[in-house]
Amino acid sequence: MRLLPGIIAVALLALLTGCRSRPSGVDYDQWKEALETHRATAARHVTALAGFEVDLLRTATKPEGSWVSLEFDDRGRLLIGREGPGILRLTMPRWRLGRTKVEVINNELKECRGLLWAHGSLYANANNSKGLYRLRDTTGDDQLDEVTLLRKTGGGVGHGRNSLALGPDGMIYLAHGNDVLLPDGFKPSPASTYRNYQRDQLLPCDWNRLLFNKGVLP
Repeated sequence: MRLLPGIIAVALLALLTGCRSRPSGVDYDQWKEALETHRATAARHVTALAGFEVDLLRTATKPEGSWVSLEFDDRGRLLIGREGPGILRLTMPRWRLGRTKVEVINNELKECRGLLWAHGSLYANANNSKGLYRLRDTTGDDQLDEVTLLRKTGGGVGHGRNSLALGPDGMIYLAHGNDVLLPDGFKPSPASTYRNYQRDQLLPCDWNRLLFNKGVLP
């Protein structure tokens, strides 16, 4: 038991030292190395669980931009959210040498990190459009002509609006980062982990000052 205070002191020292250290540009910018490859990672480099195989079906072309989300519609077609504006729909060929049909079904919503097909509609968590949207085909022509904003979400976009999931109760659940503010009028239950919600920090940290939540102090 006498070792416990010493362990706690060492842990706090390590935490404080790490928070004061300036972020490494080399570590943070590793993702940029992929920009010059112009091709997807080979399937042989992807580790899969026993009994599963990984095949490379398609490499994103330059006009298609960077892909940030993936979903299937009710016909088995791929829906892809781009890092820039827009959502793609890919109809994969039945045969290996067939051609993939690529359509832009929306070119307005920005950075849809979360896509979900549910209840006969496509739901999009658009990070840079800062909202949850529902897209529907109202004319029967296989085009999602109606775009409805369901919930506007304030805050930043770094640790922003991410995945969507359909729960067993039929409800749609949103996964958000700490840059997204809780909606106006939010009233948590007494048992909620957000009952004393504040946009703050426990300790000062240069990472936060440089990358996200600028101006938010402990």
